[in-house]
Amino acid sequence: MSQASKIIYLRSLMRQGSNIENLFKLIFISLHVTAYKLFHPKPIKKTKKIIIFTNLYYTGNPRAVYERMLEREDVRKKYEVYWMTSNLNEFLKLRREGKPVLYKHGLLSIRTYLAADLWVLAHRGAINFPTILQSQYRSLKKLQLWHGVGPKGTDFTGAYDEFDGWCMSSEFIKKKHIELWSAPPHKLYVTGFARLDRLLKYLQTPPDKLRDMLNIPKEFKKIILYAPTFDIGLWPWGDPYKGIAQLAKFLKKYRSYLLLRTHPYAKYNRKKLKKYLKSYDNIKFVPMNKYPDTMLLLAVSDLLITDWSSIYTDYLVTRRPIIFIEVNKKYFTFQRGLSEVPPEYRPGYMTTNSADFYEVLAQVIQEKKAFNLEFYEKCLHLIHGAVSGKYSDNVIDLIENILK
Repeated sequence: MSQASKIIYLRSLMRQGSNIENLFKLIFISLHVTAYKLFHPKPIKKTKKIIIFTNLYYTGNPRAVYERMLEREDVRKKYEVYWMTSNLNEFLKLRREGKPVLYKHGLLSIRTYLAADLWVLAHRGAINFPTILQSQYRSLKKLQLWHGVGPKGTDFTGAYDEFDGWCMSSEFIKKKHIELWSAPPHKLYVTGFARLDRLLKYLQTPPDKLRDMLNIPKEFKKIILYAPTFDIGLWPWGDPYKGIAQLAKFLKKYRSYLLLRTHPYAKYNRKKLKKYLKSYDNIKFVPMNKYPDTMLLLAVSDLLITDWSSIYTDYLVTRRPIIFIEVNKKYFTFQRGLSEVPPEYRPGYMTTNSADFYEVLAQVIQEKKAFNLEFYEKCLHLIHGAVSGKYSDNVIDLIENILK
């Protein structure tokens, strides 16, 4: 592991917890590396193949497949499955729930890491892996489930070399990867995004129950989810903190409740944000580290407001309205590179300035503005194929084939 990689790795850790927790992490890392160098623990003798799932937080496609494997008795007979987390609070919570979980920096996890037959993740790079495996990263067997498809420009050139398989949300997206980044077809598998299984289950749950899960007061008629990508941060027009407060104030007039979902990499002052939001009882701040289950937020919401975030592609499953904040188009489509989903495949209302946004928002909340459902369905089909609720099982079938 190079010095630059170590610096990036440590900085990523520091973004994920309090000063006390970060101190414990550094101690754990030091002990972790020392123990490995001193004892070189031999892999455990095993009767089942070991699969380890991980993500930035306990969410996304890895979580959906992990929980589905725990549900299926036929799978549990053949495999040991674990969730690996770098968040100590998350580790303790999952342990209390009785789920098989490993702490990324824990000494007791070393032998399990060394014995793992497959790692399943949703992000690129060795930074997702325990310190002792950094040098072995490329030789590990890995399945990439990825974390989203969207209209933002990106670059996947060469990314496929690191993985034994890469799951695609649809045939359309698979073709895009082959056309744009010369992805090797034999490594691409159209399984669908497993996390949509969770969303479909939530959509079958009574709305009042979903509200109770988030402690949303029943007095509010509509629930609005605002989820921008990290490039924008909080709000695109004027002072971002005042902008969020103004949005909450506006929604109050329509008896609407705001869920504020910031991107985990977005830069802003949380203390300052909370100070601005104290005056409003119709807003809940739902960052990923406290509310990792994005599918619950999508299911409970009557309307999504976003910009260039890929979150809208999951929200398509709800068949509910979307308002897009259209900013920095050249940046997202040219400077960032090419995109899996062409920007024109964003069904909803485009707004380019504050006045336009609030005019559209008022009309949508009052249900005075219809949207093109036919185009909406077309985008849903292109991006996710036929929505079946069997995406997690598709990934499990793939895992079994990889491990044969």
